[in-house]
Amino acid sequence: MGIQTGLQSKSSERFARRCAAMYRVRHMEAPKRFDILIQVQPWQGLVLEPESLVDLVVGELGATGLTVSIKAAEMQDAIGLDLAGQPLAVRVAPGALWQSEAGHYASTRLRPQVSPMVKGRQPARRLAEVCRGRSQVFRLRLSVLRDAALASRHGDAVICNALSMPAFNDLCPSHADVIECVRCQLLDLQGQFEPDVIEIENFTRPDRHGAGWGASMVWPTPPGAVEDALLAICFCPSCRQQAVQSDVDAASAARSVQVRLMRWLENETPYGGTMEDLLAEDAVLADYVACQRRVLLGALQLWDRSVPNLLLVVEKDLAGAPWNPTFEEVVGVAGRLMVRIDAGVSGEGCEYPSGGAGGDRACLEVAVDATSPGPAGGPDIVRCLTDLARAGVAGVEVENGLHVSPNRRPFIRQAIRAARRERML
Repeated sequence: MGIQTGLQSKSSERFARRCAAMYRVRHMEAPKRFDILIQVQPWQGLVLEPESLVDLVVGELGATGLTVSIKAAEMQDAIGLDLAGQPLAVRVAPGALWQSEAGHYASTRLRPQVSPMVKGRQPARRLAEVCRGRSQVFRLRLSVLRDAALASRHGDAVICNALSMPAFNDLCPSHADVIECVRCQLLDLQGQFEPDVIEIENFTRPDRHGAGWGASMVWPTPPGAVEDALLAICFCPSCRQQAVQSDVDAASAARSVQVRLMRWLENETPYGGTMEDLLAEDAVLADYVACQRRVLLGALQLWDRSVPNLLLVVEKDLAGAPWNPTFEEVVGVAGRLMVRIDAGVSGEGCEYPSGGAGGDRACLEVAVDATSPGPAGGPDIVRCLTDLARAGVAGVEVENGLHVSPNRRPFIRQAIRAARRERML
């Protein structure tokens, strides 16, 4: 049976070796430290005792530390078992899981909205103290642009398409206060918790309409992939202003999108080509989305300079849209990357582009989702982590590693032990 994360035994090893070689520091050996971490979801950090969490992650599963998702980006419902094996149902309201320090946010009118479930507590602080006391790795993961709590309070800071329809949960990285708020959050987390690493995720714009505007949508006629993408391009006041400052005709770009959407609605026929074909035909719109890509890259550079231990959690193709940076461009910005391996992707499809201005200095880690259809349910997860360890990646993070049934935990423990043993050989 093949590895459900998309890495098949030999091809996964070749893929990981190529990635490790590409992102390893020039003329240096692979990092001697090899961390295998378990991601803790927001609801787990809120309702489970810190000592018990660390006992499970380090003691039972054998990981070298844990990563706490420090913000609930959206409303989250979870059903599972508590540490005593009893059924547990939790609803986590969107918001930050830490009490922010106001002094960090003097340069922006935005500041993180604290989840009502925190109620004056600092669950991450106690986890940090326990990890430090036991010499275990402690990381924080922050969702930056997907933030339902901030989006509901600051409608002017969210993504808005050419039809003036605002997104539900996604902030726009062209907005100066959004960029500064993320920077302030990074400094706040670094100062309060002193994590070994701060990971950031959700830093790209939606690649299609449904990704940012919710799942329930009534269409007069089904859209094609290009129409879905056109409806996701942001034309908020901040994006328009950034375009004008770059001598790009934002009004003409918006009108172009509207005209193409009208053709689809009137003729009930989606555009026949790809988004790349459309941009090749429409130079003004191509310039507009290129401007958006440059703005987001500038924000990433600012955030990377803000704290010394930042790590970007990326997809192979990021969000797959031309208004987002390419993988090569992100490599040129970040010194540390964590690449998610998605279920259903073939091993040969995991070819990463070589090159990029920072390709020789970046440090590559890999994330594997334990709740995807197969990896935590059998020997596939063992083979996957072993291949990655053999290839020389700097670390592996098992996402949702605690949100599996107790019957699956032995496979995760076996995989972690095998990977660490492989790295020691």
